[in-house]
Amino acid sequence: MNNNKQLEILKKKFHELNHLLNNKKYSEVISKSIILRKKYPNFYSISNLMGLAHYGLQQYEKAEDIFKQILKPDPNNIIILNNLGMVLSS
Repeated sequence: MNNNKQLEILKKKFHELNHLLNNKKYSEVISKSIILRKKYPNFYSISNLMGLAHYGLQQYEKAEDIFKQILKPDPNNIIILNNLGMVLSS
């Protein structure tokens, strides 16, 4: 499969996860994110949605761990820093 096709599939999966998150289907976001993270480990947005799903389930320690993992290679990622701050203030 070429890169453009893979990118389109990834975008579609991401939008599906985002839709699930917006509809508060947090457990489904987590289970689908686990699978997608294995296939796309460098696409941090999937992990971000997983962290937000844990946050939605009030699993703050898990959410914090995920956001901190994302920050390791990119410590100045403002989106993740914001989400981590949100978790830490809960």
